[in-house]
Amino acid sequence: DKGEEIVPIRYQECTPFRQGFALVKEKDKWGACNMKGKMVLPTDYDKVTLGNSPVFLTEKKITQDSSVYGFYHAERKNLSTTPYKGADDMYFGMAAILKDSLWGYLNDQGKEVTEFKFHSAGPFLLDSGKFAMVTLNKKFGIVDQDGQYIIYPTYKAIVGFEEGLFVVQD
Repeated sequence: DKGEEIVPIRYQECTPFRQGFALVKEKDKWGACNMKGKMVLPTDYDKVTLGNSPVFLTEKKITQDSSVYGFYHAERKNLSTTPYKGADDMYFGMAAILKDSLWGYLNDQGKEVTEFKFHSAGPFLLDSGKFAMVTLNKKFGIVDQDGQYIIYPTYKAIVGFEEGLFVVQD
């Protein structure tokens, strides 16, 4: 609020600060800095995103059509040494990750907390991060943060969530 420069004018692009971090692009690669201008994630990535946890989702292109994904915590550094074939941003301390051809979940400690058994896995956004929607054999279900089924995938669709109740379509 004093009009002081926080992030040096050396980047191609810089996003607004969110959760105390700005994503910055330098020499066509992305990284992140904190509100003091200190780099917390080096500019080594083709894409960087940030969910609602202080964990960055990083993407590195391997070929034109394929990438590997990883997670980097602003304070604890690399969360996972495993490069994933697909991943979503971390919300409420959980992120969906793709290994081989099935999805599972990783927590903000870097631990894979579920088996890789889902054909798709959504973010933990339902009921303030308690639940996520998954599919198995083209049927929808709901899991908790331990990967336990709240609703086994038997429904054609799950179309809503209100006042603690899921609206399903059979």
